[in-house]
Amino acid sequence: EVKAPHGIFELATSKTLGLTTSFFYAGCGLVLLAGVLGAYYYWRHKNSKKPASLAPLNLWEQLQLLVRESAHKASAVESMGLLNHSLRQGLELRFREPYTALTSSEILAYLQKNSEFSSDFQAECAEFLKTADKVLFAFQPYEEGERLRWEKQISLWLESMQLGRQL
Repeated sequence: EVKAPHGIFELATSKTLGLTTSFFYAGCGLVLLAGVLGAYYYWRHKNSKKPASLAPLNLWEQLQLLVRESAHKASAVESMGLLNHSLRQGLELRFREPYTALTSSEILAYLQKNSEFSSDFQAECAEFLKTADKVLFAFQPYEEGERLRWEKQISLWLESMQLGRQL
């Protein structure tokens, strides 16, 4: 029979080895439990901070909001783009025609054919679309007073369209 060097197998068993192992496993269990509880409280805290949702805006209110946002845009092109889109989207909502897909001249031709539009509206709309084309495509500047005028006018047109009034 061969003896192990230094008599390693002949040492007396430790009376604390079982207790030390129990402490190790209990510590691991506590760390795991703390991790699970921490993750749960983090998830709960993160999900509890959601703001109360406001009532969704209808499409007309969204268009009016776009018109008001045009004042806060830095460039004239962005501002005019919002006003132009708002008018086209409003016409589309009211008359169920694809105004957002039409050019300015196509819109004006449609307005002239349709008896629902007054000659005053047609003239002002033509002036607005001409101004919008200058600003959006020819990068012509326009004054703040002119932007305010069109913002107010388009807001009135959208309100009239929403209420079903004749333009």
